[in-house]
Amino acid sequence: MTKTLYKQVSGAYFYMAVTPEGGIMVQNSLGPRQAADSLYTNYQDYELPHLRALSDMMWGMWEYYVPENLRSGVKFMMSLGINNPQSLTIIRRAMDSAGQQLSTAPWRFEMNTDGALALLGKCHEKWGMMVEGIWY
Repeated sequence: MTKTLYKQVSGAYFYMAVTPEGGIMVQNSLGPRQAADSLYTNYQDYELPHLRALSDMMWGMWEYYVPENLRSGVKFMMSLGINNPQSLTIIRRAMDSAGQQLSTAPWRFEMNTDGALALLGKCHEKWGMMVEGIWY
């Protein structure tokens, strides 16, 4: 006899656009852990979906919508409307390290700077954190 495991819905969602010309833009998202925590008092990790990170969803959509011969041409992955406290803290620290105010104005980080490394998810000795992407 096979045992069926039922999972409660987490309430997670994402809205994104994918362009075969080279970009992915996420306009609104709420990750599984954050969504579940807002709905339930004791939501267990084993009930979360296997694809938990926004980067998982972005890459999956890229693989699905972009023809194989164009997949190596990704030029940008962008997330708009970030609202979870952990991500905002990382972004604020990255902007502070560049001497910039957190605003809607675009800012380009040089790839070897502390701010860029934090946003890209590199282990960072100075800040003592490991960022897996802007999602949780």
